[in-house]
Amino acid sequence: VYNDCHQICNNTKGSYRCSCIEGFILTSDNTTCKAETPCSNKPSKPLLCALLQNETETYACIKGYKIQELETNNQSCTDINECELGVCDQNCNNTDGSFTCSCEEGYTMNTDNRSCDDINECVEHALSDTLLCEE
Repeated sequence: VYNDCHQICNNTKGSYRCSCIEGFILTSDNTTCKAETPCSNKPSKPLLCALLQNETETYACIKGYKIQELETNNQSCTDINECELGVCDQNCNNTDGSFTCSCEEGYTMNTDNRSCDDINECVEHALSDTLLCEE
């Protein structure tokens, strides 16, 4: 199941709680992490850098991306394909850093923008009070 945590998801009874890796702190939305002490050489998004107490740098990516180690010991971020995680009930379109869900014909999108409900065409498209509709 997909969750909204930026870095770490901690399972709790009936729910979950988000947390951050060392050097990052949780923002007020309780899902996003930011550098507690940003690095002096601020990398461009989606890469984030935090300075640890021992003066070493640690890296993370903004939500929707994951760290990609490069051969030159540099770091960059690569898009997470959320569609491979089964985030959508029916149709999924991976986008750069995010995703969108859609429903097949005869279904409507729920308010969570991920799951679909069957449309009762007999109710939605009733033409007359004299029609008999069976489910």
